[in-house]
Amino acid sequence: MLSLTLNYPSATRYQMTAKLLVLAVLLSAALPNKLSAEVPYSALPTPSAQFLRVPHEGMRFLKDLGPGYTLAQRISNRKLVIVECFEKSPGRVFEVDAKTQKQSRSSLIGTRFWWTAAPNEKLPDPRVYLLIDITDGDSHGINNALGQSIIKQQYASIAVDEKMNYAAFKKSIRQTRGDLDVFDRSGRLLNSALNIDPYDYPSFEDGFIVIGDHLAKLPHGGYDRGKRGLLDASGKPIYPRVLDGCIIGAGHAQCYKTESGKTTYLIIDDSGKVVAQSLDPGKVDIVYKKITQAWLNRPHQKPDNTEFYLDIEKVEQIANADRSHDSPHFSPILWRVDSGKKGMFIGFLQDYKLIGMKVAELQLLLGDGRPQDIDGKLCCSYSLSDGFHCGRSGESIRLEIKDDKVCAWAYHQGSQTTEWQTTEPNAASIK
Repeated sequence: MLSLTLNYPSATRYQMTAKLLVLAVLLSAALPNKLSAEVPYSALPTPSAQFLRVPHEGMRFLKDLGPGYTLAQRISNRKLVIVECFEKSPGRVFEVDAKTQKQSRSSLIGTRFWWTAAPNEKLPDPRVYLLIDITDGDSHGINNALGQSIIKQQYASIAVDEKMNYAAFKKSIRQTRGDLDVFDRSGRLLNSALNIDPYDYPSFEDGFIVIGDHLAKLPHGGYDRGKRGLLDASGKPIYPRVLDGCIIGAGHAQCYKTESGKTTYLIIDDSGKVVAQSLDPGKVDIVYKKITQAWLNRPHQKPDNTEFYLDIEKVEQIANADRSHDSPHFSPILWRVDSGKKGMFIGFLQDYKLIGMKVAELQLLLGDGRPQDIDGKLCCSYSLSDGFHCGRSGESIRLEIKDDKVCAWAYHQGSQTTEWQTTEPNAASIK
């Protein structure tokens, strides 16, 4: 489930067992990506580390956009740019379209390993893949960072899946039905699905689109909610709208439907074929466990964070508000945005001496942190992870306080913690 959503509300009306939901969440960390083998993930530079190591005069680091690319800001005119990060020299700089960057949301879709070209073939301009959700009230469309229109602004919501197709949902004026248009990554219309429940937004995940049937008007007034059906990633119907609930995982849909008082449980693959079906949920669950195990055992390479959403307008506003600190390395206000935390902390180490820093100055720059008592030592901890990490170990820096000053530090990741160090840390200390 690598699907990401632009202003996409949660509207799931049916839930299956908690166990199945947990399985579906766990599977999100195991999806294969055939293109990832083209360029080893480990061979690409960490953007924040490379950006801060190699001089980029007149620019400040804002956020990593994925392997090889960083969002930055020109200090002189506050314009947003994408910087290609190289190992030993400054990379190319791509300026984000001045009008487009002021729209509400943007996403760098795919990372550098998706853009791998043949030898001597020039890589595409990354602004083509920095996508902006153009909004006007409840109407959405998509432009890229060059200002080019990808999807016309007329939809109530737009979802993006890991295969780079878009599911754009449009309601009727009276909101009694909705239509779904599915586009490829270039904005070419692939298929449409009509008469969808306008209050049950379609979900787009792992090659499936789950849709609700249109509202049926009742004789005594009001509307009856319909059932659910399945489309493939191109928007082609693969299972009719007769399902009462559905959870996607391991490349399959695990569903159930009730007819004449009997509930049937099914497993459906991404072609619409019913792999297993029974009135006994236990029998279907056994099949699903085997499918899950086979999926997890498949050889694959999956780099973390292959798709990104960031609120460019918010980042720009915060950065502009921080004019008193124009270091290319560290910004106290941007540090508090809770994005690009590790890169910003590496920048902090370049701008300040940590060992011996007074607590008052530390709190002014990094905030209060999380107080801790570790083996009788007074400590505070600062997270280096961005947002919520499901199934991933978080990262943090732990600081020991003595006589109202920082006297030692330790790097923490998951269950691993480095030994306390009393010498000044550097960027290489933060893995």
